[in-house]
Amino acid sequence: MECFVCGKALESVDGGGTDTVYPYDGLAFDTHGHYGSGVFDPVTRPVVLKIVVCDPCVVQRRDRVYGSGAAELQAEYWTAGKLEARPEDIIRDMDAAGEKLF
Repeated sequence: MECFVCGKALESVDGGGTDTVYPYDGLAFDTHGHYGSGVFDPVTRPVVLKIVVCDPCVVQRRDRVYGSGAAELQAEYWTAGKLEARPEDIIRDMDAAGEKLF
C-alpha cells in the first residue's frame, strides 16, 4: 500500500490482503460515504473507500488534523523515536532525490 499524500510504500502489519489495510508507520482511514461529497456517497450500497497516510506526512501536516488527539501527534511521535529526521527534512530529501511528493 502507498501513502495517499507522498506515495511512500508502507508494509502491512498483518501481511496484507485485499480487504485489510493496517500499515506500519502510518494511519488508515475509511469511509462508507459522506453526505457532502460529490465523488463518493453510495447511500444504499455497502461499499467503502480506504486511504493510508504515512506518519511523516501526518506529522508534517499536523496543523490540518482535527480531533481531540491532534495535539498529541508531534509529542508522541518524536518520543517514540520513530523519526530519524524531522518531517520537513524527509520531504526536502525526497524532493532532492526526485521522488514524487504529491
